[in-house]
Amino acid sequence: MSGGGRRRVAQPTGRVLRPKPVTLPASAVIPSRNLIEPAPQHFTHRLVREAPYFFEKPAKGAVPAGHLPAGTPVLLLSTQGRTAWVADRRGLHVAVAAVTLQKI
Repeated sequence: MSGGGRRRVAQPTGRVLRPKPVTLPASAVIPSRNLIEPAPQHFTHRLVREAPYFFEKPAKGAVPAGHLPAGTPVLLLSTQGRTAWVADRRGLHVAVAAVTLQKI
């Protein structure tokens, strides 16, 4: 027998299984001002550790929109004090802590 000796089990026909639809919260939408198109192809820095990111300049106690993993290559666009504005390979334009960046 070929295929490791396994027998095929007949599948019922005419039935399609689909997951239940889910509505994502408004926070799941990336604001258009935070997307760069086309996304950068050259990068100037790399994150030395996981970094929370923000769509706006972070205020004290602000909740991050997400996290970029350590090692993520980014293009440094500007700095404002301790905040760096960067873009990743997806074109995500966000604020991170400047101390998390290392020049490539």
